[in-house]
Amino acid sequence: MIALASYGIAVSAVAPRFTTTPKAKEYLDAPSGDAIRAQRPFGRVVDPGEITAVVLHCQSVSWSSGAVLDRHGAFYLRSRSAATF
Repeated sequence: MIALASYGIAVSAVAPRFTTTPKAKEYLDAPSGDAIRAQRPFGRVVDPGEITAVVLHCQSVSWSSGAVLDRHGAFYLRSRSAATF
């Protein structure tokens, strides 16, 4: 990323985890799908349109180079209580 900055090239990544796509359908429609959704505080997985919005944002803001944007509905926060923040 540092080497590309002098060329005006920004590099960021989007990490959505489970997304409602045809590839994830078999997992989300299976009995384990409820458990996957239950692991997320919002009770659902991300929609492809939400990922598109993040990618478009990254394209429009070159200063965000080097960012990894986790888009998983607070999945990593599921094990902490509000009192710990």
